[in-house]
Amino acid sequence: MLELHSLGIAAAALAQPTNLFLIAFGTFLGLVFGLLPGITSLAAMAILLPFTIGMEPMSGMYLFAGIMGSAPFGGSVTAILFNIPGEPVNAATCFDGYPMTQRGEASRALAISATSSALGAVFGLVVLILLLPAVRTIVFAFGPPEFFMMIMLGLVTVAIAAPGNMIKGLVSAGLGVLISIIGYDPMGGALRFSLGSQNYLWDGVSLVAFFVGIFAVAEVIEYFVKGGTISLTGTRVHTGLKGTLEGVKDVFRHFRVFIQGSIVGTWIGIVPGVGGTVANFLAYTLAIQTSKHPERFGKGNPEGVVACESAVSAKDGGALLPTVAFGIPGSAETALLLGALILHGFNPGPLFIRDNMEIVWALILGLLISNIIASTLGLLAADLLTRVTTLNVKYLVPTILVVSLIGAYADRENIWDVLMAIVAGLFGYGLVRFGFPIITLVIGFVLGRLAERSFLQSLQMSQDPWIFFQRPISLTLFLLIVLFFIFPIIRRWKRSYKARERLRR
Repeated sequence: MLELHSLGIAAAALAQPTNLFLIAFGTFLGLVFGLLPGITSLAAMAILLPFTIGMEPMSGMYLFAGIMGSAPFGGSVTAILFNIPGEPVNAATCFDGYPMTQRGEASRALAISATSSALGAVFGLVVLILLLPAVRTIVFAFGPPEFFMMIMLGLVTVAIAAPGNMIKGLVSAGLGVLISIIGYDPMGGALRFSLGSQNYLWDGVSLVAFFVGIFAVAEVIEYFVKGGTISLTGTRVHTGLKGTLEGVKDVFRHFRVFIQGSIVGTWIGIVPGVGGTVANFLAYTLAIQTSKHPERFGKGNPEGVVACESAVSAKDGGALLPTVAFGIPGSAETALLLGALILHGFNPGPLFIRDNMEIVWALILGLLISNIIASTLGLLAADLLTRVTTLNVKYLVPTILVVSLIGAYADRENIWDVLMAIVAGLFGYGLVRFGFPIITLVIGFVLGRLAERSFLQSLQMSQDPWIFFQRPISLTLFLLIVLFFIFPIIRRWKRSYKARERLRR
């Protein structure tokens, strides 16, 4: 009854015109900041944080929920249309979304993203509501050993995720891991691979600058070299309502992949401090592992877009769980949200859920409505947005390059980040030209440092390396890793066996 009473308070506040405007305004800002490469939704939340001090706490939460809910879809738009993720969490969406655009199916891909985002958000929020009573058990069951094994689960799928030559895929992943550990050792304090830098590389390579370079600058170079239009045919396929409906149907055709991606996103959200980028890549690699046709990924497979976007939106519901229950942010966005709650006089933790459940409901309702608004706008504007892909790239190259480099600078207001983006772009373009997949490079970069930190934390907990196999969850994840290694071998053996049988007949 207490929960229903709190829900009623949040719903009544939502019905007020001011709060409806704040959600709509937050949704608009989330879409705009999500669309701009390098300028993330965190910037929008940080800019508005001081302006919420005089607001009612619930009104401030509706504003922030609007930004958080819409930004992932905004980031997917540029990932699909230009192969440039507007938000780091949409990086893996490029791998199949952009090839669909090149085939002239951009409106279909955008519709997949919009539908997956809305339904994934609903999934994550429903799980949040169901798990609130059991939050303590869930959060504390997942320590550094479990997190390390989960990261390793993502890393071992690199070999499967690599299109083409597996050796080149592994080399590319190794380079990504090496780049990720530039800077100070998180535990020992040793400075690694700083190239004589006095301070710039001490904190490692900026994620935003690296992503802007690898995706935006490298892609702009590719545009300039090839010329023509983004859509290789120069036309659009499945345009208008037909293309949009086709994309909506794709989500339900691949509903297993959607559920799988949503579960991964929600679970990653619950683990404190991980965030949507990891969820994005783990959902994508898991979709490859469990697909009957893994060779289709990276070539415009709708399943890849479904997996990525469902995970990214579902993670928000999961990330709220440790944030409101323990004051431990589940993602970068909820870290800033935590600051906003403290600024308004709240103390997130078990007592917060008991005494201020209406604030939790406000966040849930705000995220739900924001996702619905953003996805509806995406479905309505999908055909209009795809017209950009038939423009000559000579009009797009200077615009995209300038906006991307401004985004790289705006993240930390450091001019060296602009140079890093340019260097990363040249490096990424060179890798592609020589047949090394960008997919595995980015996966290695995102997961490498996280794996190292969790491994060292685990050894600090126990000097015995068997700690990874003595805890039920980490042991289960290790067995999954072994299974994922064995599964492709068994599948190839079955195919060769069937081929030999056909030849005998």
